[in-house]
Amino acid sequence: MATLYILSGVFLLLKGSFSIQLIYVALATSIVFSGIQTLVLASDPPGGLISKSAGFSNIFGIIVDIILVVVIIAIDKTTYVNNPAKSQETS
Repeated sequence: MATLYILSGVFLLLKGSFSIQLIYVALATSIVFSGIQTLVLASDPPGGLISKSAGFSNIFGIIVDIILVVVIIAIDKTTYVNNPAKSQETS
């Protein structure tokens, strides 16, 4: 999971045309896997304090991922889209 985060961050900095889609994939898989892990930990009644705290940290991670999704949706993506007018100006 961390590798996917790192790769999507690197490609976001490189301004590749598929960077935004890679960020969406990384955030969606993080939300799904954190949600599944939280459900598994919550369904274990004798898990104790450690499993509850891990569940709370997963919920915090989901909230951070949702905030990042909202930020990615709200940003201007013209840098990451192949703009023909921009490429004609440089030639």
